Amino acid sequence: MDWLEITATTTNQEQAEILEAELGGFAQGDEGVATQQLGDPEAIDPGTLRAQIAIKLFVRTERDTSGFRHEIIEHLANLNLPVPTFQTFHDEDWENAWKKHHHPVRIGQRFLIQPSWLPIDPATAAEDLLVIELDPGPAFGTGAHETTQLCVSALEALVRPNDRVLDLGTGSGILAIAASLLGSGPVLAIDNDARAITTAEENLDRNGVAPNIDLQVGSLTEAGAAGYDIILANILAPVLHNFLDEGLLDRLRPGGHLILSGLLESQAPDMVEDLTSRGASIESTDSQGRWTAIIATF
Repeated sequence: MDWLEITATTTNQEQAEILEAELGGFAQGDEGVATQQLGDPEAIDPGTLRAQIAIKLFVRTERDTSGFRHEIIEHLANLNLPVPTFQTFHDEDWENAWKKHHHPVRIGQRFLIQPSWLPIDPATAAEDLLVIELDPGPAFGTGAHETTQLCVSALEALVRPNDRVLDLGTGSGILAIAASLLGSGPVLAIDNDARAITTAEENLDRNGVAPNIDLQVGSLTEAGAAGYDIILANILAPVLHNFLDEGLLDRLRPGGHLILSGLLESQAPDMVEDLTSRGASIESTDSQGRWTAIIATF
């Protein structure tokens, strides 16, 4: 089968996430998007990756017309996003194509994110690590992104046995899985993309944590009433501010912890001000690359 690969490249992490969402909107059926952060593909240390990021949309070639290409170029141009390139390839489905770009990644102090289709290196297997076998599919969340790594480090510090956890924007389910492997109580994981929930379901089964995690399509409304010990939200800053307007802090139990990531360092002061103006206390901030995570209590 022939496939069309549409690639847009950027060095801006925030722009990469926007490209992922915008190109993903053109996908149909088994088509999808992959994100490739360039660097040494064999290194499990995410610090070896370079800043340049390629967002790739894979579509069936029967949709490849001049009108379709022009529509994508014009759509990205209207958003001031990079101009994409186009190429076709034969006898390789998009699933296997994007798998070439994912490799084992160490995150936090205790975790190894292991692509489900690769064998675990024997030397790595001998270490005392919590292994998350992951197949991200078209969903966001592979472990390589700084925002995910910041969230996992926060979870390692905060999760206690039986903690009730809310994961907003779960994507591939990686953070919900990490919380469960760290010994949390029940986790509610929500995403507004039904495809992400399908991918997350498979990953929960793969890691043996499905009984502990409830997956739902939706947004903050589906979180229900208060009482969460930990709330995770690894989403872009405007969405985080909207969640605060919609009563995100009210979902925390007294003394519970809110972990907000997806924030550029330049956006963190505004988020701190928004949180404190609502009565939250900032417990810590941590940065990696150009990204910041905030841990707050209420």
